[in-house]
Amino acid sequence: MFPDGPSTVSSVKKNNQTPYDQLCQEFVGETRSQLSTLTGEIALRNKIVQENDAYVYGDFLKRSLHVEAGHDFTPVNWLRRVCEIHRTQTMGDGFIVNSSYHGVDVDSAFDPDAKPQLDLINNKKKSYAEGRNKLFQAIMRDNGGEALFARMVENASAVGNSVLKAYYDEDQGKYCLDMVEAVEHFYAVWNQDNFREFDFTGYVYQISKQQAVDQFEVDPDVATSPLGMPLAVLSSANTVSYISTQPMVTVMEINGRVQGWRSSDGVLERCNVGE
Repeated sequence: MFPDGPSTVSSVKKNNQTPYDQLCQEFVGETRSQLSTLTGEIALRNKIVQENDAYVYGDFLKRSLHVEAGHDFTPVNWLRRVCEIHRTQTMGDGFIVNSSYHGVDVDSAFDPDAKPQLDLINNKKKSYAEGRNKLFQAIMRDNGGEALFARMVENASAVGNSVLKAYYDEDQGKYCLDMVEAVEHFYAVWNQDNFREFDFTGYVYQISKQQAVDQFEVDPDVATSPLGMPLAVLSSANTVSYISTQPMVTVMEINGRVQGWRSSDGVLERCNVGE
Protein backbone atom coordinates (compact mmCIF):
# COMPACT_ATOMS: atom_id res chain seq x y z
CA MET A 1 0.00 0.00 0.00
CA PHE A 2 2.88 2.35 0.66
CA PRO A 3 5.62 1.49 -1.87
CA ASP A 4 7.53 4.71 -1.25
CA GLY A 5 7.62 4.32 2.53
CA PRO A 6 10.95 2.56 3.09
CA SER A 7 12.91 4.75 0.67
CA THR A 8 11.41 7.88 2.20
CA VAL A 9 12.38 6.80 5.72
CA SER A 10 15.87 5.88 4.54
CA SER A 11 16.24 9.26 2.85
CA VAL A 12 15.16 11.11 5.98
CA LYS A 13 17.61 9.21 8.16
CA LYS A 14 20.42 9.84 5.68
CA ASN A 15 19.68 13.55 5.64
CA ASN A 16 19.70 13.63 9.44
CA GLN A 17 23.20 12.17 9.58
CA THR A 18 25.96 14.46 10.78
CA PRO A 19 29.33 14.62 9.00
CA TYR A 20 30.84 12.71 11.92
CA ASP A 21 28.25 9.94 11.52
CA GLN A 22 29.24 9.61 7.88
CA LEU A 23 32.92 9.58 8.88
CA CYS A 24 32.26 6.73 11.32
CA GLN A 25 30.49 4.78 8.59
CA GLU A 26 33.49 5.27 6.31
CA PHE A 27 35.76 3.99 9.06
CA VAL A 28 33.64 0.89 9.52
CA GLY A 29 33.61 0.25 5.78
CA GLU A 30 37.37 0.64 5.35
CA THR A 31 38.12 -1.47 8.43
CA ARG A 32 35.82 -4.14 7.11
CA SER A 33 37.65 -4.03 3.77
CA GLN A 34 41.05 -4.41 5.44
CA LEU A 35 39.81 -7.39 7.47
CA SER A 36 38.31 -8.92 4.33
CA THR A 37 41.82 -9.33 2.90
CA LEU A 38 42.33 -12.04 5.55
CA THR A 39 39.40 -14.17 4.41
CA GLY A 40 41.55 -16.93 2.90
CA GLU A 41 43.88 -17.13 5.89
CA ILE A 42 40.99 -17.13 8.36
CA ALA A 43 39.07 -19.79 6.42
CA LEU A 44 42.10 -22.12 6.38
CA ARG A 45 42.80 -21.57 10.08
CA ASN A 46 39.18 -22.06 11.09
CA LYS A 47 38.95 -25.28 9.08
CA ILE A 48 41.94 -26.66 10.99
CA VAL A 49 40.54 -25.43 14.32
CA GLN A 50 37.15 -27.04 13.71
CA GLU A 51 38.68 -30.34 12.57
CA ASN A 52 41.04 -30.53 15.54
CA ASP A 53 38.24 -29.64 17.93
CA ALA A 54 36.07 -32.38 16.45
CA TYR A 55 38.89 -34.94 16.81
CA VAL A 56 39.87 -33.99 20.37
CA TYR A 57 36.60 -32.97 22.01
CA GLY A 58 33.98 -34.33 19.63
CA ASP A 59 33.23 -37.74 18.15
CA PHE A 60 34.94 -37.24 14.78
CA LEU A 61 37.78 -39.61 15.72
CA LYS A 62 35.32 -42.36 16.64
CA ARG A 63 33.35 -41.88 13.44
CA SER A 64 36.44 -41.81 11.21
CA LEU A 65 38.03 -45.02 12.52
CA HIS A 66 37.29 -48.37 10.93
CA VAL A 67 37.61 -51.08 13.56
CA GLU A 68 37.64 -54.53 12.00
CA ALA A 69 35.59 -57.35 13.42
CA GLY A 70 37.25 -59.13 16.31
CA HIS A 71 39.07 -56.03 17.54
CA ASP A 72 38.07 -53.96 20.55
CA PHE A 73 37.26 -50.28 20.38
CA THR A 74 38.42 -48.25 23.39
CA PRO A 75 36.02 -45.51 24.50
CA VAL A 76 38.96 -43.39 25.71
CA ASN A 77 40.02 -40.52 23.44
CA TRP A 78 43.78 -40.41 23.99
CA LEU A 79 44.10 -37.22 21.93
CA ARG A 80 42.49 -35.32 24.78
CA ARG A 81 44.97 -36.92 27.18
CA VAL A 82 47.84 -35.76 24.95
CA CYS A 83 46.60 -32.14 25.28
CA GLU A 84 46.47 -32.54 29.04
CA ILE A 85 50.05 -33.84 29.04
CA HIS A 86 51.18 -30.84 26.98
CA ARG A 87 49.53 -28.57 29.53
CA THR A 88 51.27 -30.32 32.42
CA GLN A 89 54.65 -30.28 30.70
CA THR A 90 54.38 -26.57 29.92
CA MET A 91 52.80 -25.32 33.13
CA GLY A 92 53.87 -27.98 35.65
CA ASP A 93 56.46 -25.72 37.27
CA GLY A 94 54.49 -22.52 36.72
CA PHE A 95 56.24 -19.35 35.63
CA ILE A 96 57.62 -16.16 37.10
CA VAL A 97 56.84 -12.68 35.82
CA ASN A 98 59.76 -10.25 35.89
CA SER A 99 59.73 -6.53 35.14
CA SER A 100 63.13 -5.25 34.00
CA TYR A 101 64.59 -1.81 33.44
CA HIS A 102 67.67 -0.31 31.80
CA GLY A 103 69.76 1.35 34.47
CA VAL A 104 72.34 4.08 34.00
CA ASP A 105 76.00 3.12 34.52
CA VAL A 106 76.95 5.38 37.44
CA ASP A 107 80.64 4.49 37.29
CA SER A 108 80.92 5.77 33.73
CA ALA A 109 79.87 9.30 34.70
CA PHE A 110 82.62 11.88 34.01
CA ASP A 111 81.30 14.29 36.60
CA PRO A 112 81.55 12.87 40.15
CA ASP A 113 78.88 15.31 41.28
CA ALA A 114 76.43 13.71 38.86
CA LYS A 115 76.57 10.29 40.52
CA PRO A 116 73.95 11.07 43.21
CA GLN A 117 71.56 12.21 40.48
CA LEU A 118 72.22 9.05 38.46
CA ASP A 119 71.65 6.92 41.56
CA LEU A 120 68.33 8.67 42.03
CA ILE A 121 67.36 7.93 38.41
CA ASN A 122 68.27 4.24 38.79
CA ASN A 123 66.33 3.94 42.05
CA LYS A 124 63.32 5.53 40.38
CA LYS A 125 63.47 3.08 37.46
CA LYS A 126 63.86 0.18 39.88
CA SER A 127 60.87 1.36 41.91
CA TYR A 128 58.74 1.62 38.74
CA ALA A 129 59.78 -1.88 37.65
CA GLU A 130 58.88 -3.35 41.04
CA GLY A 131 55.56 -1.53 40.93
CA ARG A 132 54.77 -2.93 37.47
CA ASN A 133 55.63 -6.42 38.66
CA LYS A 134 53.37 -6.16 41.71
CA LEU A 135 50.59 -4.75 39.57
CA PHE A 136 50.69 -7.62 37.10
CA GLN A 137 50.88 -10.18 39.90
CA ALA A 138 47.73 -8.62 41.38
CA ILE A 139 46.00 -8.71 37.98
CA MET A 140 46.89 -12.39 37.62
CA ARG A 141 45.51 -13.21 41.08
CA ASP A 142 42.26 -11.41 40.24
CA ASN A 143 41.90 -13.53 37.09
CA GLY A 144 42.56 -17.04 38.36
CA GLY A 145 46.34 -17.01 38.51
CA GLU A 146 48.23 -19.58 36.48
CA ALA A 147 45.10 -21.66 35.86
CA LEU A 148 44.07 -19.24 33.10
CA PHE A 149 47.36 -19.75 31.26
CA ALA A 150 47.15 -23.53 31.78
CA ARG A 151 43.78 -23.55 30.01
CA MET A 152 45.27 -21.51 27.18
CA VAL A 153 48.13 -24.01 26.79
CA GLU A 154 45.72 -26.95 26.59
CA ASN A 155 43.49 -25.10 24.13
CA ALA A 156 46.48 -24.22 21.91
CA SER A 157 47.63 -27.83 22.03
CA ALA A 158 44.24 -28.96 20.80
CA VAL A 159 43.34 -26.46 18.10
CA GLY A 160 46.67 -24.70 17.44
CA ASN A 161 45.84 -21.23 18.78
CA SER A 162 45.01 -19.41 21.98
CA VAL A 163 44.24 -15.71 22.30
CA LEU A 164 44.32 -13.68 25.52
CA LYS A 165 42.08 -10.64 25.76
CA ALA A 166 43.15 -7.96 28.25
CA TYR A 167 40.90 -5.00 29.08
CA TYR A 168 39.72 -2.78 31.90
CA ASP A 169 36.16 -3.47 33.01
CA GLU A 170 34.64 -0.26 34.35
CA ASP A 171 31.62 -2.07 35.80
CA GLN A 172 33.77 -4.47 37.83
CA GLY A 173 36.44 -1.84 38.50
CA LYS A 174 39.34 -4.13 37.63
CA TYR A 175 41.66 -5.17 34.83
CA CYS A 176 40.46 -8.40 33.23
CA LEU A 177 42.29 -11.21 31.47
CA ASP A 178 40.07 -13.56 29.47
CA MET A 179 40.85 -16.38 27.08
CA VAL A 180 39.01 -15.91 23.81
CA GLU A 181 36.87 -19.02 23.67
CA ALA A 182 36.03 -18.79 19.96
CA VAL A 183 39.44 -18.19 18.40
CA GLU A 184 37.73 -18.48 15.01
CA HIS A 185 36.51 -14.90 15.45
CA PHE A 186 40.01 -13.46 15.91
CA TYR A 187 41.62 -11.47 13.08
CA ALA A 188 45.11 -9.95 12.91
CA VAL A 189 46.32 -7.52 10.24
CA TRP A 190 50.03 -8.35 10.19
CA ASN A 191 52.82 -5.81 9.74
CA GLN A 192 55.61 -8.41 9.55
CA ASP A 193 55.83 -11.68 7.65
CA ASN A 194 56.81 -13.51 10.84
CA PHE A 195 53.10 -13.54 11.79
CA ARG A 196 53.94 -12.21 15.26
CA GLU A 197 53.60 -8.44 14.88
CA PHE A 198 50.43 -6.70 13.76
CA ASP A 199 48.99 -3.28 13.03
CA PHE A 200 45.65 -4.07 14.59
CA THR A 201 43.54 -6.98 15.72
CA GLY A 202 39.84 -7.55 15.44
CA TYR A 203 37.33 -9.77 17.18
CA VAL A 204 34.57 -10.21 14.63
CA TYR A 205 31.36 -12.04 15.37
CA GLN A 206 27.66 -12.00 14.50
CA ILE A 207 24.50 -11.52 16.52
CA SER A 208 20.86 -11.38 15.55
CA LYS A 209 19.24 -8.08 14.68
CA GLN A 210 17.05 -8.34 17.79
CA GLN A 211 20.07 -8.79 20.03
CA ALA A 212 21.85 -5.90 18.30
CA VAL A 213 18.91 -3.61 18.99
CA ASP A 214 18.71 -4.73 22.63
CA GLN A 215 22.44 -4.69 23.34
CA PHE A 216 23.71 -1.77 21.25
CA GLU A 217 20.51 0.22 20.64
CA VAL A 218 21.06 0.33 16.88
CA ASP A 219 18.34 1.21 14.38
CA PRO A 220 16.10 -1.69 13.31
CA ASP A 221 17.25 -1.20 9.70
CA VAL A 222 20.93 -1.74 10.61
CA ALA A 223 23.05 -3.34 7.88
CA THR A 224 23.18 -7.13 8.01
CA SER A 225 25.47 -9.91 6.85
CA PRO A 226 24.64 -13.54 6.00
CA LEU A 227 25.09 -16.03 8.84
CA GLY A 228 28.60 -17.50 8.77
CA MET A 229 30.02 -14.68 6.62
CA PRO A 230 30.49 -11.70 8.97
CA LEU A 231 32.43 -9.54 6.49
CA ALA A 232 30.01 -10.03 3.58
CA VAL A 233 27.01 -7.83 2.85
CA LEU A 234 23.64 -9.54 2.56
CA SER A 235 22.22 -8.95 -0.91
CA SER A 236 19.44 -10.55 -2.92
CA ALA A 237 21.69 -10.54 -5.98
CA ASN A 238 23.97 -13.41 -4.93
CA THR A 239 22.10 -15.49 -2.39
CA VAL A 240 23.24 -18.71 -4.10
CA SER A 241 26.79 -18.28 -2.74
CA TYR A 242 25.66 -17.89 0.87
CA ILE A 243 25.82 -20.71 3.41
CA SER A 244 22.72 -19.22 5.02
CA THR A 245 20.61 -16.20 4.19
CA GLN A 246 19.64 -15.54 7.80
CA PRO A 247 20.38 -11.84 8.36
CA MET A 248 22.85 -11.21 11.15
CA VAL A 249 24.55 -8.07 12.46
CA THR A 250 28.35 -8.05 12.41
CA VAL A 251 30.13 -6.76 15.52
CA MET A 252 33.79 -5.72 15.19
CA GLU A 253 35.96 -5.01 18.23
CA ILE A 254 39.13 -3.32 16.95
CA ASN A 255 42.36 -2.73 18.83
CA GLY A 256 45.49 -1.15 17.31
CA ARG A 257 46.32 1.14 14.39
CA VAL A 258 43.99 1.06 11.39
CA GLN A 259 45.71 2.35 8.27
CA GLY A 260 44.61 5.90 7.44
CA TRP A 261 42.80 6.53 10.75
CA ARG A 262 43.56 7.80 14.22
CA SER A 263 41.79 8.84 17.41
CA SER A 264 42.42 12.28 18.90
CA ASP A 265 40.92 12.81 22.37
CA GLY A 266 38.41 10.08 21.66
CA VAL A 267 37.37 11.59 18.32
CA LEU A 268 37.86 9.60 15.12
CA GLU A 269 39.89 11.34 12.40
CA ARG A 270 41.38 10.56 9.02
CA CYS A 271 45.15 10.81 8.76
CA ASN A 272 48.03 10.03 6.45
CA VAL A 273 49.35 6.48 6.53
CA GLY A 274 51.92 6.12 9.29
CA GLU A 275 50.61 8.96 11.47
